[in-house]
Amino acid sequence: MGPLSTKSSYYALTVVFSLVKFLVDTGWLKANPMPSPKKPKGITFNPQARSLSAQQKDYVYKGVEQMPDGSAVQRLQKARAKWVLSFFLKSAARATEACTHTMNDIKRVPIKASSIWVWQVIGKGNKESMVPVSQSLITAMVEFRTAMGLSPYPSVGEGIPLIPSLRNVNRNGEFDFENLESVTSRQALRIVKERMAAGAAIATHAGDCHEAAALENSASTHWLRHTILREVADRTGDMRIVQAMGRHANINTSAIYSTKDLADLASALEDL
Repeated sequence: MGPLSTKSSYYALTVVFSLVKFLVDTGWLKANPMPSPKKPKGITFNPQARSLSAQQKDYVYKGVEQMPDGSAVQRLQKARAKWVLSFFLKSAARATEACTHTMNDIKRVPIKASSIWVWQVIGKGNKESMVPVSQSLITAMVEFRTAMGLSPYPSVGEGIPLIPSLRNVNRNGEFDFENLESVTSRQALRIVKERMAAGAAIATHAGDCHEAAALENSASTHWLRHTILREVADRTGDMRIVQAMGRHANINTSAIYSTKDLADLASALEDL
């Protein structure tokens, strides 16, 4: 094995910096002695290219619908896969956040004369935020909770993980709720990647090679986060909303999700 590439070295330094920053944030260190890694020239980040189109999302959900459901455990696996995709695609969650929160972190809060559903999340830097969630996400949650044998909505202090492990489910599909654990980030990634692969297979069978190739290259749960943030940017054009949804410290990070200029340019080139 040779030395790390420039890109891999930068990534490794970024990970180490984040770990030391975590020690500072949690009080184990008074200051971070490590300088923030400088991004080498030529390394760019383009979330527009790392997100799913509407057609790609459709293939992924079709992949869920084609999962086997002959047994109680298979039906739970299918219901959980649909919930995992829905949660990441509609909440802009990071994998670590999805795997460290519970369903009763999704709650209703008063706003003006009414109330709305929000996800109360503790994210990067131990910062607490409230992210509004759509009714479609609540519907997906209700469907999954019903499949688990739970009440439609979380109760106070319930403690059911957002993405529960199925390790303690018996062959009848019954949970040991007292010992219920969350999946790990790696397990969440595997669930998503399996559905991406299934969606790619469906796209290939349909002769849609471009969409199949894109799904095969969809490397992580972060692609789903990029997808919803890009969609919010395209729908609203308001980077402050994207910043609030993505919980970005810098609005310049939010601005790179907009595809308006790219769409305008593509439109201008159509007849040339």
